[in-house]
Amino acid sequence: MSLLGTCLSQQVEDFKEALENNINVHNLQNKIADTRVMNDNFATYVNRLKILVVSYQLLRGFSPSETISFNSETLRGRFLYAQQLLNDVKKIWQTKKEQLRQHEGFADLISHLEVCCNEIEEHLQQNWHKCIEVWKGQFLVPNVLLNGIANIPSQRELCLAYSELLTKFNQLVKCPPQQIETLTVIEKCVEQLTEIHSKMDFNIPENVKSFFENFNYSTDAVSLQLLTPEIFQWLHNKEMLKYFSIQRDWKNA
Repeated sequence: MSLLGTCLSQQVEDFKEALENNINVHNLQNKIADTRVMNDNFATYVNRLKILVVSYQLLRGFSPSETISFNSETLRGRFLYAQQLLNDVKKIWQTKKEQLRQHEGFADLISHLEVCCNEIEEHLQQNWHKCIEVWKGQFLVPNVLLNGIANIPSQRELCLAYSELLTKFNQLVKCPPQQIETLTVIEKCVEQLTEIHSKMDFNIPENVKSFFENFNYSTDAVSLQLLTPEIFQWLHNKEMLKYFSIQRDWKNA
């Protein structure tokens, strides 16, 4: 064979080897891409389950009422089946890695993990809302009652503190907690709200409420005509007369 023929033959072999290498690299890239997709699908539900289980375990040990039930038996069957599906997928992975993504066993596992996530989340949310209702039952004040005493001097500060703490409480309980510290903060908040609630006076006469409401339309004075004997007696009983004074309006005298 001539020198030229030898060179051409060698080039052909080199091109063939390069082509085979490219095909192998392409196949390998496809396998890697498939593996990443499977990992992402699996990790999505595993990570979600981790978060839900942490909240579930925290709440089981921190229930504010014996009437709230955290019965893990309702979920036991689901997770046993998930374990069985996971074992099947492991076997497929050991023998047929390339086929796993298209294998119905992997699809069944992902589908069932989603069901598990949804069921435990629903169960968790139901019990979390029950916990919130139990807590609120200790301190919650209807707005109509709160607004009724918001203008009374002895109650104004209590209403402001109550509103601030209630806002904090509502922020804390938006979703089931992930840390015991959060539950401790919520419990402390409930204690403070309950204490404030106990100091509120909802038996204030309506005409007394109306009397103090008039101060909303004036800087610091109201007409003496509004001071009825009942209001005067109420102010006297509450030792609040010392905070009032009578001033003559010389312009209209």
